[in-house]
Amino acid sequence: MATGGLRDHLAGGFHRYSTDAAWLVPHFEKMLYDQALLAHAWLDAWQVAGLDRDSDVVRGILDDTLASLQAPHGAFYAALDADSAAPTGEAVEGWFYTWTPAELAATLSPDDAALAAEWFGVTESGHVDGRSVLHTARSLDDLAAAHNTDPADLQVRIATLSTTLQQARVLRPPPLRDDKVVTGWNGLFIS
Repeated sequence: MATGGLRDHLAGGFHRYSTDAAWLVPHFEKMLYDQALLAHAWLDAWQVAGLDRDSDVVRGILDDTLASLQAPHGAFYAALDADSAAPTGEAVEGWFYTWTPAELAATLSPDDAALAAEWFGVTESGHVDGRSVLHTARSLDDLAAAHNTDPADLQVRIATLSTTLQQARVLRPPPLRDDKVVTGWNGLFIS
């Protein structure tokens, strides 16, 4: 799940469910209760195995939820919608989260755009209406070997370009937020 399209690879949270057998294309809605349950599961995994990747997933879920679903009074809103406004003004499912090679090229240097496309699986044909769902189909070690570089150096470069993509993405019209505060879901997340 952490490497596929269910995960928001830039902000860290998870979308609601997969719409395909490969778990690549999600229904792009983000629900508070999903973030709560997945944070618990990955925290348990980290406590058992002690793997950094599991703690990174937990931190991503928590950071994304604090940034996108926390209300000013401290409680948490219910969800983020799947749809957001495309440049045409039309509401399109997943538009906020998906990318094209041209958008990568407009945001990053040519070398970083090529690396981002390779790392996140962004192609001309895309996965949804010509847009690509970010995912990591290869391991960092495999990609580093293919580029004849050190995995730690590549990880720093990917983190830097991911931050740049996230900064560009927040300039897009965001998905609508369901501002209900559901006590049970808040209890799950707070715990």
